[in-house]
Amino acid sequence: MTPAPTLNLFAGALGAIVAAMSLVVVGVSYLPVAPQDRAQSARASQDVKIERPPTTDAAALASWRSRPVFAPSRRPPAPPPPPPAAADISDLRLVAVFIKGGTATAIVEPRGAEALRLKKGSTFRGWYVSDVGPRSVAFVAGDLRHRLDLQLPRGSAER
Repeated sequence: MTPAPTLNLFAGALGAIVAAMSLVVVGVSYLPVAPQDRAQSARASQDVKIERPPTTDAAALASWRSRPVFAPSRRPPAPPPPPPAAADISDLRLVAVFIKGGTATAIVEPRGAEALRLKKGSTFRGWYVSDVGPRSVAFVAGDLRHRLDLQLPRGSAER
């Protein structure tokens, strides 16, 4: 015999077994229940006490009743507020960039303030430092992008 007819025969036998078992399961659910069993199950259901969860907050219970789960008027909670707008960083000046052990750190100086150290991943005035290169630092705030380049003094030689 070739493998295909054997496989078909096996699949057919397996299908017949599954069909027979489903008939047995369905048939069992329709068997009549003896009267004494019905009485016993009725007494058992009367003994069962359903406890409601304790609620100490009447307002929470009222809001629960006013918002049924499957009501068409039910709405998801309001989305979180948007993050605050990024502050202006046009007053920043890139003073230096140093790289130690593969980690680059930018030294930026706001006009009239003390210099700050910023690494990739840090935030400043709502701006995320997305990249620190050998001669630049890049900031991102939502769809806005800002890049500061290292300004070399006039007359200095670049390496």
